[in-house]
Amino acid sequence: GRRAVVVVALVCLLSWPVLRQGRVSALCFDALRARPEKFSLPLRASSAQHLHRRHDRRLTSARARDSSPPPLPQGPLGRRCLLASQAALGVGLAASLGDAGNAARAAALRGDAGGGGAGTAVVDGLQAVGPVDVAGFPIWESEADSGAVQQLIRDVGPEGAVLGTPAADWPGLWRVVSAPHIRTLGSLALSKFDVYYDIFPVTGGGLGVRSFVRFEGPAWAGWLSAAGRVREVEPPLEVPGFGPRPTSEIDFTDFWVDLDKSQPRTTPDEADDVLRRIAAPFFIKEISRFPTLLFDPRRGLTIFRFPPLGVEIAASRIGPSGSAVRPLNR
Repeated sequence: GRRAVVVVALVCLLSWPVLRQGRVSALCFDALRARPEKFSLPLRASSAQHLHRRHDRRLTSARARDSSPPPLPQGPLGRRCLLASQAALGVGLAASLGDAGNAARAAALRGDAGGGGAGTAVVDGLQAVGPVDVAGFPIWESEADSGAVQQLIRDVGPEGAVLGTPAADWPGLWRVVSAPHIRTLGSLALSKFDVYYDIFPVTGGGLGVRSFVRFEGPAWAGWLSAAGRVREVEPPLEVPGFGPRPTSEIDFTDFWVDLDKSQPRTTPDEADDVLRRIAAPFFIKEISRFPTLLFDPRRGLTIFRFPPLGVEIAASRIGPSGSAVRPLNR
């Protein structure tokens, strides 16, 4: 009997905060009413009735409290717990909203959100100078503001740079529509440049690429061409301010030149072997890796970083692989 009394006393002491709410006490008294013989407590009938009435009052009070909102925690420790829970809720909500915002911005760029905005205006402006029958030299005619392009890249975030499935999403004729470093180079060389990348599947797997660069100056004009392979590489390159981004690598192995010709040849011949031998050592593979900052295969637009100079290059897909490039103006 004494051990039973000690056990009950310890349980009540350790469970006092809950006992105050009437929950454990209700369980104890319900058990006592149902099986009084299990407890070896020498209770008089009057005492038991008194306890029963006291329990009923506590049970009624507990049910009333259960139907009302729980009280706010009191004291310094309680307030800290409340603040901590509110802070955790706020951080979780902010993270969820941030992820949703990034996804919405990336969807808006692709036209999936049905809205416009500054990002869509930048994309439209870049693609407007892409078609060969519209712009002679889009790098010079593009009105894209570098600040707006940077903001577009921030808005779409890493989700907007995923390279997709190369075999399905990369092929086509891509025309460079923005490249500040090429424009600077042209002003120094008294020339203008029109750059194309023709990406196509090759037999046995993988993707091939041909580059055609139309150049026109006061007394010279023609095409600088190269061919090789293009692929995604790991690990992705780190872009200052943007973090690691998916990276593609171009490996040119053939080079040829066409002077004063309306259209470039699509492949070199034996006469170009000497030029290939001369040009090959000057092709540095390590600087031909380009981290992607934006890739939208549905709209046909990509923006990637040229690491040696830290500038962005934008290219627009203007047709399927093998499409004709813009001929010389002369």
